[in-house]
Amino acid sequence: MNTLSVKVDNIKIKKLAIDGRILIEELREQAQNIQ
Repeated sequence: MNTLSVKVDNIKIKKLAIDGRILIEELREQAQNIQ
């Protein structure tokens, strides 16, 4: 059970990291469009 919770946490962290990267990329594109 401990291993399972660690894996679940890792999956959540990976998803957050991926979502964060996507948001940053979208913000960069919007910033370039403004310039």
